[in-house]
Amino acid sequence: MPRPCAGEVHVCCYGKRPEQYLHDLIRADILTPRPFSEILAPFRESFRRSGLSEEEFDQLIEEELQAVRWERRNHTKDEQ
Repeated sequence: MPRPCAGEVHVCCYGKRPEQYLHDLIRADILTPRPFSEILAPFRESFRRSGLSEEEFDQLIEEELQAVRWERRNHTKDEQ
């Protein structure tokens, strides 16, 4: 019989299915009041490590936004 991982043992202790346990953890994390700066900390660190300048980042976001808009327009036309 395979040995359960730590997460499975923890889930069993609470009497929940893994999906429900993860849902509860995520919900608790989202609903826990935290300063916005703390919420953004992982994003800021990732951006810092990326080496992108603010201008490069802005350009990347703009390109992706245009791509999404183009896809939505064309997807809508295909459905009609």
